[in-house]
Amino acid sequence: MTTYYLTKHALSKKGAIDLVEGSDEPSTGGYVSIAGSWGMYKVGRDVHLTSAGAMKAAQDARLKKIASLRKQIAALEKMVFTVKEKP
Repeated sequence: MTTYYLTKHALSKKGAIDLVEGSDEPSTGGYVSIAGSWGMYKVGRDVHLTSAGAMKAAQDARLKKIASLRKQIAALEKMVFTVKEKP
């Protein structure tokens, strides 16, 4: 078993990066299975081999989420409500 840093749920778990045990060799496409989970996780996206890689991925996901929320806020601020009259 290899130790991985799981960042897939870091934003929804208030910044928690979990240390998990998974398969030694990634399957075709770079996926590994994690002990106690049915899912497959992509190495370099969902799980990382180093804490530095996990921290960078979590930080990038946080910045991407902030940018997305800013875009949503801007769209809501521009929204104008009107009443459509019946013909």
